[in-house]
Amino acid sequence: MPKGRIKIEPITNSSARNQTFRKRKKCLLKKANELSTLCGVKVCAVINSCDNTEPPEFWPSKEGAEKVHSAFMGVLPEERCKRMYDQERIQKGQDPERTR
Repeated sequence: MPKGRIKIEPITNSSARNQTFRKRKKCLLKKANELSTLCGVKVCAVINSCDNTEPPEFWPSKEGAEKVHSAFMGVLPEERCKRMYDQERIQKGQDPERTR
């Protein structure tokens, strides 16, 4: 890991960008699978290609992603927000698990 801060900027070379995208997509799908398996939670992922030339990829499947999304949207917004992390809550140091 490099010392100090690294500058994050878009990759201008399209072949390098696509190669990086494919590697990161593979890692993201693996992590989604691990999260689902190890923590016993419902997980879905929808990944669009960088240039939108390919159709979106769904994990575990399109039907599975729709089922997880429907279950999430079926919960009342008040209940949904109770256990949800967002940037504001993280910065304030509020833990949704302790607010129950």
